[in-house]
Amino acid sequence: MISATTNETQFNDTSNNTNNNTNSIKIIKFEAQHLKECGLLAAKAFFNDPGFNYMFEKYSNKNEKKLEMMTYFWERYLWRSVHYNEQSFIAIDESNNSKIIGLACPSYPTDPTPNLWSDLRAGLLMFPVKIGLKTTNKILKTDNVITALEKKEAWGKLGLKKETTVKVEQVAVHPEYQGKGIGSMLMKHLVNDIKEKGWDSFLVTQNPNNIPFYGKSGYSLVAETLVEPEIGEKSPPVYLLALKKE
Repeated sequence: MISATTNETQFNDTSNNTNNNTNSIKIIKFEAQHLKECGLLAAKAFFNDPGFNYMFEKYSNKNEKKLEMMTYFWERYLWRSVHYNEQSFIAIDESNNSKIIGLACPSYPTDPTPNLWSDLRAGLLMFPVKIGLKTTNKILKTDNVITALEKKEAWGKLGLKKETTVKVEQVAVHPEYQGKGIGSMLMKHLVNDIKEKGWDSFLVTQNPNNIPFYGKSGYSLVAETLVEPEIGEKSPPVYLLALKKE
């Protein structure tokens, strides 16, 4: 489950105290104490993402329940990022009570590899009970398609080396702060570090609107597929983009 989103959603925070001055924005390490707030942030940011509309179709007419289930999903999923993606970071707005307004979770080649024990600790194996078997099956199906595309294109045709490649797992911006340059700030922080190390990078998104956004950071579209080709246009897409070292 990987992708960033720049889509607007219908959710609004009660404060509405957004600040256009990026001087108040600070980037800090993503820690365990941030999980609850980041889970809700990601759920709101991805609420209208094509991939999540497909996976959480069961809750398509129940916005509050969908948000609750997506928040549960993201809290569990981001647990792995906090504990295994050691370079993960968040953006906070110091002018708004240090509110978390964005996050980025890259997987570096030096990071430890998640395993069954990590999934148990994260609570991922409780998905069938908590969010339902149908939704869990769609999550697994999407994950399998993404893994196959990465294997074929990133590790195969492009010939990227795992020891020198950063995979961007998630990038998300709070809906109230979208369109204010926060996503670009997160990507600049990440890409600068990748380039300093002389590494390659790739990511996957299921939202075609994100392709030009990532293009501004140097990522180009390499391949695309569908989660369920047999249902044609009703299937959510999967796009793989790569940043080749210069």
